[in-house]
Amino acid sequence: MNRKTLTALIAAWVWMASFATMTMADSVSLRNGDQLTGRVVTVGDGKLVFHSDVTDSDIEIPWDAVVSLQTEQAVAIQMSDGRQVMARLNVPAAGDARITTAAGDEESVDRNGFQVMGEEQAKEVSPWSGSLRLDFSTTQGNSNTATLGTSARVQHETEKTVLAGYFTSFFQRSDGDRNAENYSWGVRADYKFTERAYGYGSADWLTDSFRSLNLRSQIGVGGGYKFVDEEDIDFAGELGLTYTIDDFKEPTARERTADPTLKTSDDEYLSARLAETVNWKMNDSVQLRHFAEYLPSVEDPFNDYLLRAILEFRVALDKNLYLELGAEDRYDNSPPKGIKRNDLRFYAAIGYTF
Repeated sequence: MNRKTLTALIAAWVWMASFATMTMADSVSLRNGDQLTGRVVTVGDGKLVFHSDVTDSDIEIPWDAVVSLQTEQAVAIQMSDGRQVMARLNVPAAGDARITTAAGDEESVDRNGFQVMGEEQAKEVSPWSGSLRLDFSTTQGNSNTATLGTSARVQHETEKTVLAGYFTSFFQRSDGDRNAENYSWGVRADYKFTERAYGYGSADWLTDSFRSLNLRSQIGVGGGYKFVDEEDIDFAGELGLTYTIDDFKEPTARERTADPTLKTSDDEYLSARLAETVNWKMNDSVQLRHFAEYLPSVEDPFNDYLLRAILEFRVALDKNLYLELGAEDRYDNSPPKGIKRNDLRFYAAIGYTF
């Protein structure tokens, strides 16, 4: 290879590398007609911070001066509902912005309904979140008591999956003795097929001395769909199957003497599951959540079923601390003999999110 050929090859390589770099640059069009190439640094607080290739410096541009914007590389985007994704961004001259993930999923979003985080902010984004809560509650039904409770929840969310685990406990003391206990724990995995449709699998356990329940084990699978998915409100419905195993406590000798017909009612059954969840952000500080779940037995859906409903209000005290007021109702249409069908609990809680 002679010197002229080598020089030509090097020149061609440099030109192609420069061209590739240019074509991978982000671009922005402004209302004054300027066209800029470079890199999006941040979008938020009513402005775009853009690193210009020409000046090799960051430029602050009012967001209302931007006509269109396109990124060639994925950037850290925070949605108005708190979700954080890595995706390419396309803000056209008219209409909603579009974000495209590496998996090819696309989503429309209002051009004012997102932020682009800087590198330092993006490093702080963690897929992990959770909460701790302490609450005081009163119950009516199988126990009429005041109880103290604790709960913890942890969640790991990615672009396609949500993994969550939880633990709750309630207990009541009388004359120094703990005479009523309730513990529940479980795990759940969601897979997002689209922005609205998802599948889930769950495993839950409950032990409840209020209802003479040693252990209730439930394994469930199904799917859900977000019928409403707005910035301040969302509504989702779920349909699936749940297999339940109930293990009730054996009656004591005194209980058998008082009622010879009394016996345990351990049971195993398959049930359908219908559930709905509503989350409504009423303002910057107050949120309402409603959850309802109906589990009719496949064999006898009209006589053997479980119901559960929750209504709660959450008031933000600061960025992480919150106050919660709510009510929970659990209904078993076919409980063992001597156990009431309905348990109603009212509670006030203080919690911390992380």
